[in-house]
Amino acid sequence: MAFKADDFLYGVSKRYACGAKRRAASPRALSSAFMRTADLKNGEDKALFEKLLKTVESAAEGRKTLREFSKTGCSVRFEEGANAGGFFSVRDNAVVINPAGGFKDLSSVFIHEARHAVQYNRLNDDLDLYRFADGEKLFRAFEADATAHECAFIHQMRDKRPDIYEEHAYSPMLQAYSETLDKTGNEKQAMQASFKAWYSYDYYRDYYDASVLNRFSALIDYAVKYADASLFSKKMPEDVTDRMCLFNGKPYVDKAFLESPAAFSIPERNQKKIGALLGEYAQKVDGAPYDSSVFEMYPRRSDGVILPKKTAVRAAYAATAKKGRGR
Repeated sequence: MAFKADDFLYGVSKRYACGAKRRAASPRALSSAFMRTADLKNGEDKALFEKLLKTVESAAEGRKTLREFSKTGCSVRFEEGANAGGFFSVRDNAVVINPAGGFKDLSSVFIHEARHAVQYNRLNDDLDLYRFADGEKLFRAFEADATAHECAFIHQMRDKRPDIYEEHAYSPMLQAYSETLDKTGNEKQAMQASFKAWYSYDYYRDYYDASVLNRFSALIDYAVKYADASLFSKKMPEDVTDRMCLFNGKPYVDKAFLESPAAFSIPERNQKKIGALLGEYAQKVDGAPYDSSVFEMYPRRSDGVILPKKTAVRAAYAATAKKGRGR
């Protein structure tokens, strides 16, 4: 099936759980950093996207992603000023691509963000309602999964478009994918290797650690301001990654790995800050739970050394939060 730009540029937005849209619209939310600079429906955007689609459809992974993406009702738009190459807006159910993001070719950016669209539409829930550690675990898995699919696409373009492959050749995730596939011929194993490599890439890890802390601070500000007691109250279903992170329609992610020190650590400083913010939320918002799950994660020192879980610290924070709200 051949797709056209109009199939996505004028897509339909989706409705979301009560409160989710207002939180996403908070002036301190990360999405506020992205500014629209052009008419979404102009001819230049359409021509650019038609070119992108042609590249995407030339690889099996690209065609597979397009088929799944086409079922989400998600739209696509171009915005200069978007963070890096692009992002997926949960609020708008839209993939936003930055034509000035520094990439010579935007097809791999589209694959990555389209995968996020597929993930979030499968989830069909508000991540902010889940315990911090559960949401963080799934958020990281989403990033690693989208990257693995992106690497599969880039690898398939290695001979057809060596310029695309060379632009990403530095990536440990792509290296893991290509080396594993070249050695074993097994695509599932290559996906698994790329997925795990995401967690060991210090640059990505540190970037996402910082972005999560910024967003979380904004979320607590929102929750206290609007007295929203619904956050961090749900436990994530154990089979969620089996439903969200798929290769050829089947789970490929090792769930035990997601709770290993390599995948489930957090900077010591962030752990303390987030624990304190969660305590503040529980004290200031009537009916809000105290979520101590951040202390289920492994603290990580600034030199990268991962420490044992701090169960005693978790108990102390929980006691302080309970005392502060007088219950």
